[in-house]
Amino acid sequence: MRTEEEEMRLFEEYEKDADWFFNHFDALAEKHEGKAIAVKNRKILATNEDIDILIKELRAKGENPAILFIGSILPSDEIIIL
Repeated sequence: MRTEEEEMRLFEEYEKDADWFFNHFDALAEKHEGKAIAVKNRKILATNEDIDILIKELRAKGENPAILFIGSILPSDEIIIL
């Protein structure tokens, strides 16, 4: 079981990775359109068009996808209606 301090550190790292993703979104979109991107320590850890395969790749690398920031970049011809 993680301590509260460890949980807070993981949360802070997740936030930093999320900020990095959104601050670099345009550049990431140019190279990774249509893919999910896993980020750790402000670096791309893995990308794939299929989130299930991405998660398997992360686990194969010994990573826990549940504590990583994973963002998606939709193809430019797709629209989300909320």
